[in-house]
Amino acid sequence: MYSSFAPFGKQTHHTRDVISHLKRIIHILIVIITIIVVGASLILIFGVSIMGSKTDSEYFKLKSEIYNRTENRTMHSYKLDTLAYEIPYRVEIIYTDSIVKYHYYNLPDSTRITDVKFLPKTSQLFFGSFEFQKIKNDVYYNGIFSNKGFDLYELKEPVVDGNGAMLFKENYGLLNIDNTAWGYQYLILPNEYSDQNLEREIIDHLKSKNER
Repeated sequence: MYSSFAPFGKQTHHTRDVISHLKRIIHILIVIITIIVVGASLILIFGVSIMGSKTDSEYFKLKSEIYNRTENRTMHSYKLDTLAYEIPYRVEIIYTDSIVKYHYYNLPDSTRITDVKFLPKTSQLFFGSFEFQKIKNDVYYNGIFSNKGFDLYELKEPVVDGNGAMLFKENYGLLNIDNTAWGYQYLILPNEYSDQNLEREIIDHLKSKNER
């Protein structure tokens, strides 16, 4: 009589052992999954942080591979709306870690070099020691230069007899140097695009900006 109950008691004890064992396995799996999820999150956060710190350097490395170059251009000097003279220039465009540098070399006089710096992150433009700020995007477009318009820049702190409005584009540099306080407007054009109709168009466009 008593022996008939023994198998049921042993089976119940065995079932409890199995359930307890399964609970331990589930607990271990939860711990493992938690560790994996936390680890993956930390790796993702760290990776994003690393990528963020490299964004600028990678950006400029890519730009330097594409845009670093030297070009021959001509400066067309207008005195009171009349072409006064033309000077051949060599322009170097150099992308560094955070600045784009433009060196304008006067070929007949190697001692005359004009340096321009541009900070893409803040859109600051420096012409020598003077800082220019962007006033408006894409104010002048002409397909012979590229598929993107030139931005309008003006002195951040106006000075007496200072430079007027200038047209600038990152992958080209300066399109003009405005010195109308002294009666001069300088246009910096590719050698193959020497056209007085084009020059007149740019000068008239700049006049409208200086007179506003």
